[in-house]
Amino acid sequence: MLGRISSELAAIVAKEVAVNRPKEKQVDVTESSPALSLMNQVRYPNTLKVGVIIDKGFAGSLTEGIIAQLEEAELIPVFIGEELGDVQGTDG
Repeated sequence: MLGRISSELAAIVAKEVAVNRPKEKQVDVTESSPALSLMNQVRYPNTLKVGVIIDKGFAGSLTEGIIAQLEEAELIPVFIGEELGDVQGTDG
């Protein structure tokens, strides 16, 4: 499916997750529909995800405070790291 959106992106993702590159060809779409556009949707805070980029040795207590503020604003924090799995902060 990703190959139909962007052959280049599909190749990068396939390499990173160690799978074969998709054989699907990219489909170039020039038409758009206002009914399907994400720009026309009403946005509510409790439906928005906010990416929190972390890496080994992140400041745990500072990050906890930021996460608490995001959750208080009804935003959904999503952690993004270089690799899948647990990441160790400076305070354990």
